[in-house]
Amino acid sequence: MLPARRAQGGWRVRLTPIAMLLPAVAVLVAITVFPLLYELRLTVVSWELTTGFPPQFVGLQNFERVFFQDPRFWNAVANTGLLVGVGVSLQTVFGTTLALELHRLGWARTTAMSLMLIPVMIAPVIAGFQFRMIYNDQFGWTSSRTGRFAAPRGWPIHGSHCGRSWPRTSGSGRRS
Repeated sequence: MLPARRAQGGWRVRLTPIAMLLPAVAVLVAITVFPLLYELRLTVVSWELTTGFPPQFVGLQNFERVFFQDPRFWNAVANTGLLVGVGVSLQTVFGTTLALELHRLGWARTTAMSLMLIPVMIAPVIAGFQFRMIYNDQFGWTSSRTGRFAAPRGWPIHGSHCGRSWPRTSGSGRRS
């Protein structure tokens, strides 16, 4: 962090960036730290949800039961290790091989890469078209169901603004 200037603003110059970051930090804490602490609490209690009794503190008995008394746990660990090891190894080998082969293609590389990216782009494009239809000002679902919440006629609302999962693929977003 750069040192604060002691010019006109004084403390205001130093606190303004912190004040602007506080809402984002609060949301991040709410959606990451709180669930983590709650899960850590759940690891040391026994809580049967079907009986309606409150949770009882059992300490490390949950871990003892899983590690030493439940044979399904070690079977699950072995299966996960196998899937991760084989999956990552195969993906690394196939990805490197494909990259090297594409590099050797030369002038046809662009066409081959475009053909391989078509399946990746189909889902986001379809989602964009669906949102475009939903928010259409003449026959969209939102304009017929919630007329007062729909955008006024003539506003440039496109599905790619509302449902996109890729950056700036629809140009400026305005119809010309």
